[in-house]
Amino acid sequence: MRNIKINSILNLLEELSQQMEASIDNDRFYFPSKYGSGFIQKNEFGDGLIFQEEKFIIYDDMVLTRSIEQQEDYLSLYFLIHSPLLTYI
Repeated sequence: MRNIKINSILNLLEELSQQMEASIDNDRFYFPSKYGSGFIQKNEFGDGLIFQEEKFIIYDDMVLTRSIEQQEDYLSLYFLIHSPLLTYI
């Protein structure tokens, strides 16, 4: 199982890329082939509004722990559209 700790929602892609030794190109994080395939795309619209598109498959269990260390202004809304393999706990 892969454990990923996220300290900043605003820098989610950067923290993922550092811990998974992956690349980011045009605000798109690509999963390394040893962990899975696909991407997470971040689009910022200003005033703290970020749209995040996720389309990926991972080969092993992964736990993302959000432990924000300083105040960030954001609102998280999740829309799961046709994702039967994804489990949030």
